[in-house]
Amino acid sequence: MLTGVQLFGGRALVYASPGMAHIRYAWKRITVANGADTTESAIANVARVSVGVRITIPAGDSTFIKVRPELTCLGGKESALTRAGYRVLEPALHVEYDF
Repeated sequence: MLTGVQLFGGRALVYASPGMAHIRYAWKRITVANGADTTESAIANVARVSVGVRITIPAGDSTFIKVRPELTCLGGKESALTRAGYRVLEPALHVEYDF
């Protein structure tokens, strides 16, 4: 889901984008009777929100350069093992050339 507000006649878009993800991770190693190892996995639920601004710069006839700095924050908790909580902060810079 993307929610935003256009500014300066559509040349800038300030936005927020919440979301949810599910990460599968191995949390336990199991040795079976023949000596082979296998793993048991669990699912961690992850909440995410990204905020940023997209700036559109004209670059000629019907071409544009779009610069989009963005900051994403992820957070969640393991569903098995130690049930550790975690937070991740991810800065990004996207540059697009539209022609």
